Amino acid sequence: MSAFTHRTTLLATIALGLMISWPAPAQQRELNDSRVRDLRLRDAPTRIAPTQHRRAAESISREPRGAKREIERTVDISKLSRDKLILVKDGKKTAIDSGRATLSRAKGDFLIERIRDERPKIEKIPEATQPDETVAIKLPYKIITLDRRGNRIDLRVIAYVHGGGLRATGGTAGFRGKLSVGVQDEAKNTRQRSFAPVEMLITGDVDAVKPERVKLTKTNDLRPIELQALSPREPVSVTIIPLAISDSATIASKNEIIEVPVIWAELSVAVSPITIQGFGLETAQVIVRSHGLREPGGVEVTLATDRGRLAETTLILDEQGTATTTIRSVSSGVAHIEAYGSTAQEPTSAEITFAIPWFFLFFAVAGGMVGSLLRWAHRRRTKASARSPWLELSLGVLAGIVVSTAYAIGINLLRVSVDASAGEALVFVLSALGAYVGLPGRKAATTTAGH
Repeated sequence: MSAFTHRTTLLATIALGLMISWPAPAQQRELNDSRVRDLRLRDAPTRIAPTQHRRAAESISREPRGAKREIERTVDISKLSRDKLILVKDGKKTAIDSGRATLSRAKGDFLIERIRDERPKIEKIPEATQPDETVAIKLPYKIITLDRRGNRIDLRVIAYVHGGGLRATGGTAGFRGKLSVGVQDEAKNTRQRSFAPVEMLITGDVDAVKPERVKLTKTNDLRPIELQALSPREPVSVTIIPLAISDSATIASKNEIIEVPVIWAELSVAVSPITIQGFGLETAQVIVRSHGLREPGGVEVTLATDRGRLAETTLILDEQGTATTTIRSVSSGVAHIEAYGSTAQEPTSAEITFAIPWFFLFFAVAGGMVGSLLRWAHRRRTKASARSPWLELSLGVLAGIVVSTAYAIGINLLRVSVDASAGEALVFVLSALGAYVGLPGRKAATTTAGH
């Protein structure tokens, strides 16, 4: 192949390649328009449509879920009358005296003011909000903080003493008392409002405080507290103070103390009847009751007397706080029965009179005489060997007295069943039967319990 032919072939190949790669006119126009648009966008300032701009702004300003929007308020503390002012900012305590304090809602900042020259004082409680015997005590602390919307709220700490104070339980706990603590909006706003947690410290002259710390996070939301003491002093001193303001000097101050009453159980003793025949002829029932115990079941009560004989000296109260026993007369006179209990501050007593048994003796003699006369008349009518009337009478009276006296102390010599357990008629009939039948010889006598 000549050189001319070689060059011609090469040029034809290049031309064919250019024809294949070169775009069509329509494609060329589209490509040119795209290049021009790219150049305009690069050189011109960025423009965003209004809708796109609003969405972009919302995406930038939107907070993550659960995040707190930063809100701050400035408090002029020069207007506060206080003994102590603590600023809790970002979890750190700082004592401040003057100037202004900035509170952040997101960081949970708050101010605690110890109000000057103020002591815990009793507040009136609406009857519909709290049960009887509940006392509200306004504590000398003010909390200044922000609610969830960032609004300033001034709160007062309120403590409630329920049930009148510490009451005897009757169990191993000794005495128990129920308290509660919360905060109220000084603006008298009854709507519940949330705020940054404020921790309170509870101490007292007791054996146990449950719990010792509580967190307050809402207005009008009471947190329960239980006090336990085995042998409390009266009254019990309790302090409820903000943890941020607590120190040894504050706790020791009398201005911080709440005096909680101690309510002892009361025992009562009743005797029925209050007069019985002496010399062991009758018994009386002794009833002990406990008042003011939360759980009276199982509590021990000790009895003592200066005259007579108690069937039991240690009684166990039932669930209703009641226990019973009996006392038998000894000799004659007035007997004093006293009841003691570990949950009662003072013993209680009752009296019973042991009377000389004149009526018993009279009816026993009368019954013996009647029985003797009947026996003498029966012997004479049957022509049996009859004793002298006077001897028959004397033996009959003695037998009647023995039979009726034995029955009074629980021995049934006649072995007869009688529904009555006391009374002059019973004495007369038993004495008459004893005189008429006579004393049993060697036959065993039966005893009856409860007489």
